[in-house]
Amino acid sequence: MFGSTANRLALKCSDIDMLVIEPNAKLEDLFNDTAIALAKSNKFEFISPIPDAKVPLIRILHTNTRINFDIVFNQENGVKGLSMVVELL
Repeated sequence: MFGSTANRLALKCSDIDMLVIEPNAKLEDLFNDTAIALAKSNKFEFISPIPDAKVPLIRILHTNTRINFDIVFNQENGVKGLSMVVELL
C-alpha cells in the first residue's frame, strides 16, 4: 500500500493505492490476469482497467465496504515516494 492512505494524509473519501510487484511476470500479463480474476470475483462491483494510462492501473470498488482501490503493477517508485513523505512528516 502506498499513497495518501499509507502516509496517513487520506480523507474519508480517499481510495487505497495498492502496488503489486511480480518482477518475473510481463506487465501486460500481470495486468490482464489480475483484471480477469477481479471480474470473476463477487467481492467487487466496479472494475475499471485503465491499461493506456501513463501508469497502467485497475480501479475497483469493494462491494461490502464501499472502499475504492487503485492497483498498480511493478511501480517501485510509489513505495520510494511513500518513504520520503513519511520521513518528512
